Amino acid sequence: MQLTRVFFFLFVMHLGAEVKAGKPLTLKPDQDCLIHVSQASLDEGKRGESALLYVTVDGKKLVIGTLSQGNIPQISFDLVFEKEFELSHSLERGSVQFRWLQIPQHRPISFYLSAYFSVWVFVLY
Repeated sequence: MQLTRVFFFLFVMHLGAEVKAGKPLTLKPDQDCLIHVSQASLDEGKRGESALLYVTVDGKKLVIGTLSQGNIPQISFDLVFEKEFELSHSLERGSVQFRWLQIPQHRPISFYLSAYFSVWVFVLY
């Protein structure tokens, strides 16, 4: 008997979009899915320019981060949504790129946070 490690690669839908100034992005998970927002980054802009990042859920607008051209051009998140929400920012000109995953809801979120998972199996010879 031999112990072998088998890797299973997951099909997870990696998505992203540019959110332009004054044009919020509304996202709604598919049925039985969650959306995991993982990253935001500033597009080209003036040095020193900063942006507040917002999420609006159930009519409540919350600050989720700050980006600054030259100092903090990107930020990582671990935000999970099970219903419709809106992403926006405070820039008057320019845009912010958001990245997210859409994942099936029937598994725990920790199952999907890496690109793969592994299982130890016994192989009989």
